[in-house]
Amino acid sequence: TAPYYSACSRDQMMNYFKAVSASTRHSILLYDLPSVTQTKITYDMVLELLRDVPNFIGIKSADQQMFRKLTLNPDVPKDFIMVYSGLDTFDIAYKWGVDKCLDGMCACTPVNTGKLFRAMAQGDYTAAAKYLDNIIALRDFFVARDLWPSFSTAMNLLGYEGNFAPD
Repeated sequence: TAPYYSACSRDQMMNYFKAVSASTRHSILLYDLPSVTQTKITYDMVLELLRDVPNFIGIKSADQQMFRKLTLNPDVPKDFIMVYSGLDTFDIAYKWGVDKCLDGMCACTPVNTGKLFRAMAQGDYTAAAKYLDNIIALRDFFVARDLWPSFSTAMNLLGYEGNFAPD
């Protein structure tokens, strides 16, 4: 992610990403989280990083338009990882070729999430919408009733220890 708690200019953020990637032999996957970092990773920034940073392998974002452009750009490597974080519209992103979603609610609802992915893989978007709606309804139920600790309990019951909280 971009550094937290202070908005960065585009140049500051690019310098940060390039410095981090130069300091490691490991692959870099960016997390576009502007609601927390106050700075948006843009399509042009991703293209620049793809050109200049050899260990930059992907991005997690809820920006459908950026993912659509990346999917259509022939200069973007086919193995570039795009992980969608916009749970509410994942079925739309999937139709555009983004087949990875990372959201805590998917981990909390493995049965519905499995059915969602199978339905989309089979092209049954009516069923997929039903399973996605189930996941979103549970999230909304937790939030509307101030039951977010129930999410932690559910995750603990699934074998994932810890205390979980919404962004």
